[in-house]
Amino acid sequence: LLSGDWIPVTLPKKIYMLFKNTKVFGLGGATEASIWSNIFSIPKEIPKFWISIPYGKPLSNQKYYVLDNHMNVQIGYQEIFTLQVMV
Repeated sequence: LLSGDWIPVTLPKKIYMLFKNTKVFGLGGATEASIWSNIFSIPKEIPKFWISIPYGKPLSNQKYYVLDNHMNVQIGYQEIFTLQVMV
C-alpha cells in the first residue's frame, strides 16, 4: 500500500521488481475527513504519459462530488472544477 498526496510513477516499479507476485495500491484522501478515502490499483506497466499515480476511486461509504465555482454538483461534467470529499 502506497499513500500520500502524490505517488511518483517510479515507485511502484521498484516494488514490483522486489515482490514479483504482488499487487500495489495507491491510497489517499483528505486527512481531516478520513486517513484514506480513495484507492487505485496500480498497474505493473505505468503509461509513459503519466506524471503521477491517479488519485483513485472512493472507498466504501465515501463519496466524491465534482462541484462548480458556486458549489453546485456537476453531473456529466467535461472539466473538473473542484474536488470536494464529503463524509
